[in-house]
Amino acid sequence: MKKIIIISFVMFGMIISSTGLLAKFSLNGQFKPRYEYRDGYKLLTNDDLFPASFVSQRTRLNFDYSNSNITSRISAQDVRVWGDEVHLKNTPSIALHEAWVDLKLDTMISLKVGRQELVYDDHRILGNVDWAQEGRSHDAFVGKYESSNMKIHLGGAFNQSGQNLFSTNYAMKNYKGMGFLWFENIIDTNMRFTLLGITDAFQENDTNNYNYFRYTFGGNYYYTSQSLEIQGTGYYQLGQTVKAQDISAYMFSLQAHYKFNGFKVGAGIDYLSGNDSENPGTNEYTAFNTLYGTNHKFYGLMDHFIDIPANTAGGGLVDIYANIKYDFMSKWNANLDFHSFSLEKAIINPITSSLTEKGLASEIDLVLTHTLSSDIKFQIGYSYLIPADALKIVQGRPNGENSQWLWAMLIVTPEFFSSN
Repeated sequence: MKKIIIISFVMFGMIISSTGLLAKFSLNGQFKPRYEYRDGYKLLTNDDLFPASFVSQRTRLNFDYSNSNITSRISAQDVRVWGDEVHLKNTPSIALHEAWVDLKLDTMISLKVGRQELVYDDHRILGNVDWAQEGRSHDAFVGKYESSNMKIHLGGAFNQSGQNLFSTNYAMKNYKGMGFLWFENIIDTNMRFTLLGITDAFQENDTNNYNYFRYTFGGNYYYTSQSLEIQGTGYYQLGQTVKAQDISAYMFSLQAHYKFNGFKVGAGIDYLSGNDSENPGTNEYTAFNTLYGTNHKFYGLMDHFIDIPANTAGGGLVDIYANIKYDFMSKWNANLDFHSFSLEKAIINPITSSLTEKGLASEIDLVLTHTLSSDIKFQIGYSYLIPADALKIVQGRPNGENSQWLWAMLIVTPEFFSSN
């Protein structure tokens, strides 16, 4: 609460001091309570386990300010599970999700500095993971050049855990340094493409300041018409892991959607390379890592494949999917997705020392959305996953069974004040 009060005074001072600059100011919030019934979410269930049930909530307060030279945002949030604090106990829990300023340096050039979400393309490599109540943000800078048909963004970050007097050792598990270059070109009203190159560096250990660099580059092609959407994506990854293994990994995705009479139907494939388990002595690491993307959006809502190298024992992932969206009533729509997951390369069963089958699981996700108004939305979802033996081996759960997950979420985004 103390932080919110301080922020409020700062923003109030900004308004008063800038009245002569035609400043715009808004104060808006987000309330996102979500009930979940977990019986195999992220980890396979079995007969010995009881389902989990709880309510989590994100509460955000966003201060947005702009004038002819500056755009800025300060976003404070509280994330909690209902009941996770003892009554009458003062437990500080307010965090800073965003705190950035975007300076207009020229008509087409600007510089954005501070804690910010990095969201590019379809969230494949850089996304804000908005499904997670905490969300993801970075302490970074982004220089931007933007014209009517072309955009170029150059960004970077350098992380430290404190204001050291000596050394730059970094003990946390985040990247120590990151830089990226993003380019978008709009060809015409139907076609555009983007390119992204990103490097991130990780320290070898808590005391050795040596850094290993990973490089990822690729792009997307989009075609959109009134009834048809096509997207192709491809990335290649190289560099070294923190174990000094040489990286040579890749991924590609192809998808198409067709719209007609309130329906949107589509299908696609995501293909992420994996390690060769038959040659464990090699120094080459070939499992593709999706870096800082929103994997919840792509690889099944039950989140069994959030960290793909870890969640597939390095075997990579092939996801063949089909989906359908139907606007069946005013302000109502339904989304139904089907996924067939398999390993890109078979892994070794540690019990039998033999290669596994590649099949991992099949998953069905159903989401109903009711948009009551522009600032009120209600969603309910149900997912069901049928595991194959390979997923049971990866998770170390030989007795793993069919799993399910049910959730319901309310999203309210009120605007408390606007100077417009």
